[in-house]
Amino acid sequence: MRKLVRISVAASAAALLLLTGCGSDSDSSGGGTGKHKGGSHGSDADGDGGTGGSGGASSAPGSAEGAWHATVDGASLFLTITGNQAATIGKGSCAGTYQAQKLSLKCADGSTDRTSGKAELSGDGDSLTVSWEGSGEESFRRVDPGTLPQELPTDLPTEMPSGVPTGDVTTQ
Repeated sequence: MRKLVRISVAASAAALLLLTGCGSDSDSSGGGTGKHKGGSHGSDADGDGGTGGSGGASSAPGSAEGAWHATVDGASLFLTITGNQAATIGKGSCAGTYQAQKLSLKCADGSTDRTSGKAELSGDGDSLTVSWEGSGEESFRRVDPGTLPQELPTDLPTEMPSGVPTGDVTTQ
């Protein structure tokens, strides 16, 4: 089970890199903290710390497109918006669409905490607040897609597990 979790984290990190694009020589930290209000998650760290990155080439000023980071209940949550596609990584991996400020996601673990929400971009374009239906509000800071957050694990798996089903899996 522990090995499967590490593989999921590695796959999530790879998906984050694919969705945000690669390569930037920027030295900005890109870290940020978010706020989570309400819902069943309780309160978390304040949203005053951290600085946003420059946004990089994949994010236009005044656009929600790009990579975003929040700290929720002490854990990192990443949101990536590319065109009309969106994904979250951290506290479950979810993917779906982003259209007209609305996020519609489906989570791999069946969670519904972050499947439907409305995103509001700040005036300066450096923060994004998402109001999740039934789960409260989270504030994200824009991150530079060329830098990896320091919270990523360093002990990623080196081999795939055996006995994992492939193709269509059906249940009875």
